[in-house]
Amino acid sequence: MLSSTVCCFVVHVAKRPSASQRLREKTNPKRKRDVVEGRKLQVFKSQSMWDTRSLEKMVNRTTLSTQRVLHAHILELGEQLCPWSSPSAPNLVNPQPVTEQEQPDVPTMEEFKQLAEKEKHAALKLQEESLQARFQEALQARDRLEAEMRRELQVELQAQFRARFQGLRAQMEEDKVQAVGEACRKLQEQLHKEAEETREKIIHTVREETQECVRRCVQDAERSIREECDMKAERQKQALQDRHEEKISKLQNRIQQLQDSLEQACRERIQYEAEFKKVQASYRRFVDLTDSSLHSDYLLKLRRLGREPGLTDTATQTDEITS
Repeated sequence: MLSSTVCCFVVHVAKRPSASQRLREKTNPKRKRDVVEGRKLQVFKSQSMWDTRSLEKMVNRTTLSTQRVLHAHILELGEQLCPWSSPSAPNLVNPQPVTEQEQPDVPTMEEFKQLAEKEKHAALKLQEESLQARFQEALQARDRLEAEMRRELQVELQAQFRARFQGLRAQMEEDKVQAVGEACRKLQEQLHKEAEETREKIIHTVREETQECVRRCVQDAERSIREECDMKAERQKQALQDRHEEKISKLQNRIQQLQDSLEQACRERIQYEAEFKKVQASYRRFVDLTDSSLHSDYLLKLRRLGREPGLTDTATQTDEITS
C-alpha cells in the first residue's frame, strides 16, 4: 500500500511533457539534464515534505502487508515508469547534440504542425467558449439594464401621469363648480318666474307621491315585521316544544328506571324475608333440640332482655309468604 502511494506521487510529479517540450529536450541535452535535475530536486523536496506518519496510520488500518520503501527504490521505480526523465537512460547519456536521424522517436515537422494545429484549435475553442460566456453575460447585463431603464421610465411616466391627473382633476373640479353655479343661477331665475304658477301643483303632486310612498313603506315594514315575528314565535314554540319533549322523555326514562329499581328492591326484600323466616324456623328448632349451654350469645341476650328467641325485632309484614 505504501509503495503504490509513493509511486503514484512520483508519477504525478514527473508527468509527461508535450511534444514540443520533448523535441526541445532531446535536441538540447544540457537543457534536458537541467530539467531532469530540477525534477529530481522536486522529488527530493516532495519526499522530504511528505508526512509518512499519516501514511503509516492509513496503512496500519488495512489488512495488507507493508514494507518501508527507501529513496533508491522510489528513484528506480520512477526510472522504470518514465525512462525519458532518468539521467541514466541509455539514449540520453550522450552530451553531444543528437540529430533527427539518430532519434527515430522524435516527431516529424508534420506531426509537430498537426499538434500545433490541434493546440491552436483547442485554444480557439476555449477562446470561443470564453467569448460566448462573455456574450451571454453581456446579454444578461443588457437585459438587466433594459429592465432597470423600463422600471425607471415606468416610475417617471407614473409620476407624470399623477401630476397630469391631479391637474386635470383640479381643472374638472373648477369647471364643475362654475357649471353648477351657472346652472343654479339659471334655475333660480326660472323658478322665480314659474314659482307662482307651478308651486301648488308641485306641492300637491309631491304630497300625494310622498303619502303613497309612506303608505307602501309602512305596509312593507308591517308585513316584514309580522313575518319576522311569526317566524320567531314559531321557532320559539318549536324550541320550547322540543325542550318539553326532551324533559318528558328524560322523566319517563327516570320513572321507568325507578320502577325497575323498585320492583327489583321488592323482589329482593321478599326473598330476604323468606330466607330470614327460614333461618328463624331453623334456629327455633335448634333452640328446642339443644341444651342451653350450646346457645349463642344472641340467644342469651334475647333471654336476658325477656324476648322470645327466634322472632324478629319488628313485626311489620306487608305480604303473605307461604313456606
